[in-house]
Amino acid sequence: MKRSILVVVVLAFLLRVPFLAELPAGFTPDEASFGYDAYSLIKTASDQWGTPFPLVLESFGDFKAPLYTYLTIPSIALFGLTKFAVRLPNAVLGTFSVLTVYLLVNELFTKKKFGLVASFMLAVSPWHIMLSRGAFEANLSSFFMPNLLSNPSISISVGFL
Repeated sequence: MKRSILVVVVLAFLLRVPFLAELPAGFTPDEASFGYDAYSLIKTASDQWGTPFPLVLESFGDFKAPLYTYLTIPSIALFGLTKFAVRLPNAVLGTFSVLTVYLLVNELFTKKKFGLVASFMLAVSPWHIMLSRGAFEANLSSFFMPNLLSNPSISISVGFL
């Protein structure tokens, strides 16, 4: 069974990471804001508006939670300020979401095949693939919610993010 989940996770990775800079086409203003805020935090320890280590990020006419921007900092430090670097954290978390769903379903049901089926369905789900290939905050919930449901004690520590 362990080999089967590994195959499903590798499939999820292959559906989310290759050609990340080209697909989806374009680059949304939100993606640009996440990337530039992360780049600015690397260079100046402040966001694009000059606020040092903000807990709420100002974007183009709205405000955003800081988690995705802070998760983007390592990939921008490694790959530079590129589309690939901005989208990579979401693709990686989207891949790990498949594993967390597997673990959660295995904890809820005694039949271990349910977890494998659920994780496979998430791995090939078109909506999840699409959300995992862009810098969208909405996809973070598919990684964090199964973790919080299987271990409620950590929900207090990450609840503010």
